[in-house]
This record gives sequence, C-alpha cells and structure tokens, in this order.
Amino acid sequence: MRRSSVFASLFFFLGLLANHSFANGEKTFSPDADIFLAQAFEKSLHRSRPWRALLHYKPALIGSESLIDDPLFFMAQDGKSNPKAELDATIRGFFDTAPDDENHPQCRFPARFHWLDQELGLVGATPKVQCQKLEKALKDIDPSAVSMIFASAHINSPASMFGHPLLRIDSDKKSALLAQAVNYSAQTEEKRGVLFAFYGIFGYYNGLYSILPYYEKVAEYNYFDMRSLWEYQLDINAQEARMMIRHLWELSDKFSYYYFFDENCAYIVLFLLEAIRPSLDLTSGWNNYVIPVDTFRRVLEAGIVTGVTYRPSKMAKMMSIANSMSDKAIRKSGEIAGGESHPEDAIQGLENDDSRKRTLDLAAELLQQRYAEKKMEKKDYQNLFLSTLKLRGALGGDPPPISPIITPVRPDQGHLSGGFTLGYESNDGPKGNRTTFSMRPALHDIMDPQEGYVEGSQIEFFSLSFSVQPQASKLWFERADLVNIVSLSPINRLFSPISWKANFGLNRRAFANNDVSEAHFLNVGGGYTAKVGDMGLVYAFLEADIQANHNFDMGYAIGPGLSLGMILDPLPGWKTGIKARATRFLLGHEDTEFELILSERYSPHRNMGIHLDLKGTRIGEKDIKSVLLKLVLFM
Repeated sequence: MRRSSVFASLFFFLGLLANHSFANGEKTFSPDADIFLAQAFEKSLHRSRPWRALLHYKPALIGSESLIDDPLFFMAQDGKSNPKAELDATIRGFFDTAPDDENHPQCRFPARFHWLDQELGLVGATPKVQCQKLEKALKDIDPSAVSMIFASAHINSPASMFGHPLLRIDSDKKSALLAQAVNYSAQTEEKRGVLFAFYGIFGYYNGLYSILPYYEKVAEYNYFDMRSLWEYQLDINAQEARMMIRHLWELSDKFSYYYFFDENCAYIVLFLLEAIRPSLDLTSGWNNYVIPVDTFRRVLEAGIVTGVTYRPSKMAKMMSIANSMSDKAIRKSGEIAGGESHPEDAIQGLENDDSRKRTLDLAAELLQQRYAEKKMEKKDYQNLFLSTLKLRGALGGDPPPISPIITPVRPDQGHLSGGFTLGYESNDGPKGNRTTFSMRPALHDIMDPQEGYVEGSQIEFFSLSFSVQPQASKLWFERADLVNIVSLSPINRLFSPISWKANFGLNRRAFANNDVSEAHFLNVGGGYTAKVGDMGLVYAFLEADIQANHNFDMGYAIGPGLSLGMILDPLPGWKTGIKARATRFLLGHEDTEFELILSERYSPHRNMGIHLDLKGTRIGEKDIKSVLLKLVLFM
C-alpha cells in the first residue's frame, strides 16, 4: 500500500487554497467556463489518452490513479484518482480572473492549457495571462529535438549497476553539451546500508525531476563514475520538444514516491514521452520490476529511435592514450597529476616529443579525473592544469596517434533481462540425480554472453531454483539468491580498483552427516582482478562466509575463505570458467569445505545458452561430485 502522512494532508490543504474558489470570493471565474466544460465532457476528454498521459494516470484496483503523489500537482481535491473531476477543476482554473499571472493555473499547468486549447480553443475565451518565466525558459532552451541517454552500468557501485536513463532536450543552435538534461532520481539524502534499501523498496524516498546542463551529467558520468554514455536520438519534433518543457514546468518540484523496482528512474521517465506523444504506449505491460535497459528496448520497438551515438568514458579515453605509451611515460604522467613533479621536470629524459606530448595529454586527463573525484583543491588543480596545458601548447603540433577506442555492443543488443533454466544433474551425494529448473527476473550472470554488458559484472536479484527427483516425484526448493553481485574490475596501467562480491539468500545443501536441508547464507569478499590479454580475466578474493543451519554445532558457522578463478573467452560464443574455493569455519562450528568448479558455456544465440558444470565438493571428510547440463533461455 502506498504511504500517506500528515504532511501530505497539509500540503493537500494548501493546494486547495491555491487552486480553488471559495465562497469568500477570493477567486472568480468567467461563466464561459461552463460552456467549455460541456464541450470537454461531450468529447469525453477526461477519458482520452492525452489527458491520462499528461496526468500520469494508470489503472488501479478501482478506476484510475496518477503516479504523481504531490497534492500540488492536482487542481481537484480528488484529482489523483478522478480524471473527470481534475479536468473540471483544471478548465475552471484556466478561467480564473485573478491577476497573479505567474501563479495562475495557465502558467502553472502550461502543457494542460496548450492541449486543451487545441481541443477546445481556449485562447481568446480565457483571461490573457503573461507567463514570462515559462516563455523565458522556452526561449533560453530553444528546444528542437529530444534524445534518450543511457549511462552504462557502474561496475563498482551497487546503486548504479543497472545503468541509468535520462533525456536530453536538444537545440538546433547549440552543441549537444550545451543542451539540457532531464533527470529523474530519488532524493536519498545520502542514506546507506539496510535503511537505504528499506526506504527504496517501500517507497519512502521522494522522486523528483530536475533539469540541468548536459555537460554537467557528462562530467558526472564520464569523469567521476567513468561510465560510457549511449545517446539515442528520437523522432521527436520541435513542437513536441516544446511540449516537454511545458510538461516539465508542471512537474517542477512535484514529487512521486520512488520505488527501486518499479516506479523508478527507468519507468517514470517514459511518461514524459507519452505526454508529448500520446499515441506511444511505453508504460503498459510491465511486470513488478522495470530495468533501465529494457526501457530502451521498448522505445526501440516503438520505432522512434533515429540514431545512436557512443560517448566513451574518460577511462576509455585515458586507456587509449596509455596504450600508446611506455611504462616510464605513464609513471611521469602520474607524478604530474599527483603533484609529485612539476610538468617541466617530469618530461625531461623522455625519448622524443611524441612521448612528451602523450605524457602531458595523459597528465591533463588524470588531473581532471582527480579534481572530479575531489582529490584536489580547486586552486591547486587550476594551477597545475594550466601549467600542463601551457607546456603542452609549447610543444605544438597535432596530438600523436593513439590506440583507437573500440565501440562496444550497445546495451539494448545484449541478452534479455529475465532468464529461465532447465537442466539435469547427476550427483553422487545425498541429493541424488534430479531435474532442475530456475527462474531469474534480472539481470546478468558473469558466465552469460558478455555482449552489451560491462565485462566482469554480475548482478542477480530474486533468482529461484527448484528440482524434481524422478524416483521421489517430489518438488524440492534448491536455492534463492536474493542478491548476488560480483564486480571483477581489472587492474590496469593507470588504476588498481578493488574487485568485490556479495551474495545472500537460502541454499539447500548437503552436510557431512548426509543430511540435506536449507541453510541461510551470506558471503562477501574483496580482492583483485587482472586481464589475461584478450582472453579473459583472472581473480582472487579473500572472503567471509556466514551460514545458519541446525546441522552446525551451534546452529551457525562463520569463517574466512579464499577463492581463485579464471573466466576465459576462447572462441566466439564460448566461455570457460574455473573456480576453486576454500572456507575454514571457526566460529559456531569447526570444519573446512573445498569446492572446485569447471564451467563451460556455449551461446548459439544471444538469448540462449547451453551450460555444462563439473563440480567437486569436500565437506569434512566427504567428497561429492556432480555434473549439471542445462539449457538457459533469456526472455
């Protein structure tokens, strides 16, 4: 159930004071309003697609309900759930003869007024109102087109591992960087941990739209987060782009309760496109969760994408420079950026001008990165950055050739988000041979086809596995991974990021006494990853393992662990994984467990995979071997 509060009631009351006429005569309306209301209801405008799109109405258990929760977004007392009453109050509000122009309903709800004028011809019949602030915004932004932007997943940030969508309102007279970005996000007040997750799941954050220069978002994603951007140009004309500004004006400072899984940034931003082109149906037919990349697939299916541009991350740009440099030159760039050496001193002793130019170019990029991460004071950054650019300019000439930046597969062209698995396992342990099947709403396993996803990333939510033993004809619950995240971020010649993992849920496992029962588990770890040329990744983790089950001496077992692994891509469509893991339980139960897994994955199609897992486990003194063959379908 959606939450309510005393504050919401107070705001609602204030909204009534601002938007309605009372018997004391504070607001008066022209009698012509009744004529236009009759026309509106005769045309059933309150049931029309444009009206429902502008008010963000969606079907509810009874009737309709707007996904906007701020009472100040509505003119009628029950406007959130009554499209007809809201249309009535809106049209009457447009005939308000009060002189306060900027607070007049025509200025506060310009998208509604524009659409109703097209339907009913309100201009000339309604009071003439000067919406100077809106007109100035339309003139300054000068909208002519709209693009949809996908900020790729941030491998080392759990909150950003799904990626993030936003819109860009373009102008024919300005470069893309000077365009306006439209963002929708939760106002989290920097909360973290369990409270952060609880608030996000149950809608205790307010979500708000914001408009800011696109170059600020490029700086945030490209520089600070080192995320690539994909820019999808849309078939949106200038009139529709202006309508989007009007609608955003209506939504300014109006909140909706933000839910991480469904009413999130990916879903809510689609309402802006429906509001300016009501023939689009982008918000219907979703399940109980919405994943950012799936919204781009929905927009592509609607046929309104005219082109896609790739804007590589700052990391990709820096690596393209570094790949053309010697280790010595890279070290000199780091010394400049770190303030350990003056630029003039640092480039002394380098072999030629090309090497000096690359060193200074990379140093300038590293300086911008350090400043974006707030590792430098502004004054120190400006002095050192200008000194580096001045010396680089003195060397003259074009930048020397660098390694080309390879454009990866687009996110929307990766495998689909959901997965279903059917398999058969041969097991010589107490579980026995059985047929297995599993379901995963989202999103990506590290052994799934890599195209369209960040290399080394894994993020799964609410994955469920079951099995059937033919001889017993019984359905068994096997495993529930509530969260399973792996971030294999490889070290490189510039940075040494920490790789990490987190997995918790419930697992039906075997014990040394031959019992098979469910154990709650939490496994976390951190370590490092390295690339093996173009073949894949190798990694090492130090881990902590916590399990709870009645078979442990004290009902639980806690201990450290070590895991080593390798993920290779030997052939197109083929992945090989090798993982060895040891855990020494020390608290609650004393025992050592070992695990060795060889995984082979062949993907004849991006949405299909054939998996073979060979697994050996030692629990105490007991060895268990299993072979699992399964078919994976993404949907």
